Amino acid sequence: MKRKKCLIALLLLVVLSACSSYVESRDDNPPQNGTEISEDTHGEQYGKIINISKSSYACSKDGVYELRSLYPNSVNIIYTDFEKAQTLVLCGQPNCTHNSSCVSYIPIEEGNLEPTIMCNNECLIIVKEGAGPTESPYVAVAELNGSDRHVVTTYKSNQLLQGDFLANSRYFYLIVQEVDDNGVPSFSLQEIDLQHDRNIELIQLPNTDKMYALMGAYGGSVFLLEMDTNNVNGERKIYEIDPANPNLNNIFLCYNAEQEYVLVEDPFLYIMQKEGNNVTRVLLSKDGEDKEQGYTSMENQDKISYLFDTDAYKTLLEPSSDGNAFIYEYYNEGELRKTYLNFETGDTREIILTSKYSKKPMQILATYKNRYFVLYDRKEKALEADNGNSYGVAFENQYALISMNNYISGEPEFEFIRDTV
Repeated sequence: MKRKKCLIALLLLVVLSACSSYVESRDDNPPQNGTEISEDTHGEQYGKIINISKSSYACSKDGVYELRSLYPNSVNIIYTDFEKAQTLVLCGQPNCTHNSSCVSYIPIEEGNLEPTIMCNNECLIIVKEGAGPTESPYVAVAELNGSDRHVVTTYKSNQLLQGDFLANSRYFYLIVQEVDDNGVPSFSLQEIDLQHDRNIELIQLPNTDKMYALMGAYGGSVFLLEMDTNNVNGERKIYEIDPANPNLNNIFLCYNAEQEYVLVEDPFLYIMQKEGNNVTRVLLSKDGEDKEQGYTSMENQDKISYLFDTDAYKTLLEPSSDGNAFIYEYYNEGELRKTYLNFETGDTREIILTSKYSKKPMQILATYKNRYFVLYDRKEKALEADNGNSYGVAFENQYALISMNNYISGEPEFEFIRDTV
């Protein structure tokens, strides 16, 4: 109960009693493909569990990956190298046409969904989230250079793979929704061992008027958000789950979505309260005396007063890479205001740099050292097949790098990325 007392004292939130859990043993799920695994560890050697699906760009420490259509019924993996300031097809073969024989080429049969690409700094993870006319959902992996791409696990046509998607260097976490013949959905939290191509159902989640999503991780635990389908904007619960011992016994936080917006971004918890006009950042930390209770102490609260615009129809918070945050305020007429919050100084600053194509605050796609990788401009481009027929429209993006300080202060000093695709 130490955690719950701490939450009451710090955040003035009501803590509810824990719900019963439905847990299947990890041993009930044998390795796929006859793989024998002698150890089952979730130690620190695999790094932090992070959200790898916050953007449509798959971020590594040296660049970003994306999918583009170069031929009909297919996409190719495209890589932007930050150090070289260059965008190119992910292919090392000289004079390659980047069609079906290229490691970057991913076929998509007509009518099927385009996959999503992600990266955990060890490999590429390619996810087809829903079924199409001829394809089922799947999770595939590839080396960072695109080689050795193969499907790790395939799901049934009545299953939907849901994010946020979390991963460290070995494990990949997702929610799987399955709809039965009567249209009734059920949910499970699943873990994929990327090193051994092994898929495990960690928890079969209660499905009585509930919806679920993964929303972050800290210290080896994943955070599961539970919502009531009859009142999605009402009370919500966040469960802290240890993948090595999965259950729903530990409620990390309860909050009301009409009054608060909550995010977890290791090592911080962010709480935005519109009614109180403030944003709170809480540093999460372990309790050395009571490890079995998990992260029971919350200290070093930083609170920033912020006057939210009541004319905005939607207000969101996004943690920044330096541990501070951005506030997004959306308006019905299409206007968007973006503000940077500095918890150390208490200062706020409106972002004035805008993308050329949208005239809205410039979008940050990734962080590289002390610079932001941004979308500077975008133009539509007709896609043409070899016979000259058009088969759709794509975007030509102009990317750029800009120092974090210049982005926040509004100084337009860019290093533009050369696109060679």
